Amino acid sequence: MRKESRWQLRYLLLCFLDLLPVMPPSNLRKVSQKIIDKDVGSVLIKQEEEIVGIITEKDLLRAVLRHRDFETTEAKEIMSSPLDCCEAEDSLERCMDLLRKTNRSRLVVKQEGKVVGVMSKKIVERFLRMSKIYSLAEVAKNPRFRTGRWQL
Repeated sequence: MRKESRWQLRYLLLCFLDLLPVMPPSNLRKVSQKIIDKDVGSVLIKQEEEIVGIITEKDLLRAVLRHRDFETTEAKEIMSSPLDCCEAEDSLERCMDLLRKTNRSRLVVKQEGKVVGVMSKKIVERFLRMSKIYSLAEVAKNPRFRTGRWQL
């Protein structure tokens, strides 16, 4: 593994900063609509001033397969909680280890105790894979690495 892959990269390179909090008592239809409208893979569930859970596309698919009514089922009923979190200054390797241990697809990124982003396992994997081939600086400069269509 190249030396650069051990750099502590700031979360800004790899996480989604457009936090989409949903306030309970939102139903699954509203959550699904927000995910579709914003073209994201997850939303955070906020209660008062605190983020208490996360709902991913996979959680919604699971609800469909379990024949949950999207009009009457509240977001808090299917959200993942407690949250699996990493710190903004954590290395990518540490984040990947945490994602593997928890078997989750997303990590909530915190900085000084405040939620600042959501990191996707798929993006971390892609970034680490590319960093073995190219320098991290080259990969980070190109925004297309998130789509999987990244090329030099």
